[in-house]
Amino acid sequence: MCGVFGFSQANELARKLAPMIAYEMENRGKDSWGGTDGVEVIKRVGPILDTFEFPENWEQAIFHTRAATVGKVSERNAHPFVCLGENHKVIGIHNGHVSNYDMLKTKYQRPWAEVDSEHIFQHLAERRDMEDLCGSGTIAWFEDEQPLIHLARWNFGSLECANLPDGSFVFASTREAISKACRWARVEPSWYQTFADCFEHVVTPKDGKDTPLVAREKMTLGESWRVRSGSGGNGNYSRYSHYTGPFNTVNNSSSYEFDRAKFDRKCRRCTAMNIDSYICSKCVKLLREEFDKEMLTHAV
Repeated sequence: MCGVFGFSQANELARKLAPMIAYEMENRGKDSWGGTDGVEVIKRVGPILDTFEFPENWEQAIFHTRAATVGKVSERNAHPFVCLGENHKVIGIHNGHVSNYDMLKTKYQRPWAEVDSEHIFQHLAERRDMEDLCGSGTIAWFEDEQPLIHLARWNFGSLECANLPDGSFVFASTREAISKACRWARVEPSWYQTFADCFEHVVTPKDGKDTPLVAREKMTLGESWRVRSGSGGNGNYSRYSHYTGPFNTVNNSSSYEFDRAKFDRKCRRCTAMNIDSYICSKCVKLLREEFDKEMLTHAV
């Protein structure tokens, strides 16, 4: 079991909620964690709150906490994965499983794919028909460095979404995570109905009329996830064809890694300087105690 969460706007409210939701997702996976804004990628080994980063220059973000199943625990195997195709790049995270990963590894000659989830995003990057992927889960991803969060769930993957009072959009693996964080921040989320299984959704920053953020179900022909019956539970996902301009393909995902030295080291809670994380170790301890107490006082 892993955890996913993210924000359409990396504003002050999102940064206030992020450690709370991260702590709830930490309980779903403590082996490693990672995040991306669609351009930079952060990967760390260990529980998320121990080394949490939410860079000030990010305008949106998705995060993942990993409970390792396939593939050893390492920074390389932490989500998100940067996958490249011809003129196309996908950076994504996945909570769930791909049961036939060994077959895919052989069929598509991917000896480097140590984690089952990598096949999802490599297929998307290569614009392949996803019908030979067997499994389930929730995925969130960016394409070609565009500031749009793509979301999908298939075979009943865990995904809860809400609008916040400032019009921004938040998602997580569980409703409890968002609810508890919002109570702590004293804001009220506006919940979406459960996203339709087997459809891709795109979180759009604006629709041109300065309206609140929405998750827009994309109904273009060929984009539906069609769940087959039977024990295999194959999720078919046919990608639409589009081209956003030239892309300089490379084979080393380290080109997109987060540069820690670029940002000030100041705790987001107590403003202590020269620390090694988004929040200092003292505040991590206090946060965990505080959040555990809130969970006991206001059980969801």
